[in-house]
Amino acid sequence: MKKSVLIIVLFLVTACTQWVANINGLEFLHDRRTREDILKDELIEQEAYRKVAALSGSMQKVRVKLRAYNAQLLVTGEAESAKARDKIIANIRIIKNIRIIYNEMLVKPLASKELMNEDAVISKQVKHALLNVNEHADFDETRVKVVVSSKNVYLMGLLYENEARSVAVKIQKIEGIRNIITLFEYIEQESP
Repeated sequence: MKKSVLIIVLFLVTACTQWVANINGLEFLHDRRTREDILKDELIEQEAYRKVAALSGSMQKVRVKLRAYNAQLLVTGEAESAKARDKIIANIRIIKNIRIIYNEMLVKPLASKELMNEDAVISKQVKHALLNVNEHADFDETRVKVVVSSKNVYLMGLLYENEARSVAVKIQKIEGIRNIITLFEYIEQESP
């Protein structure tokens, strides 16, 4: 009896700790990146947003979302012309510490409020689905970074290959998604 109560208490403490970490911005407690890598990613995002903001007065309308994870930068959104999109990417390319830039900006009119709301709903559904990936003892949904743009779902993170497959299977069941683009980096499974 005492053993089962202890297991339940430990489970609750772990779950509560993760929830509190998410609320307080302490996700790094569950992150597979080092603190230094997390800081580098934050600096990459900040610098990229500064570069986009500096260009905004001289360009046509653009809407840009930036997400850095493990020195990879995902650029999504819309630009009214290829020239505007290319100018943004060219200015971001010079940022220090970026290993890869995923240019997923679409050349099209800016997303409507309705489409942005649909993206927000899809994002919540994806994050909820991640809570149900329970086939792996070490899986933690906070290790998957989700970006939704124009109904395209981009997934980033450091995962074991079997975790990534489970994530993709869960997310494929969500209606309304146009494409699922996995940008995971696979880590080696530790031998028992």
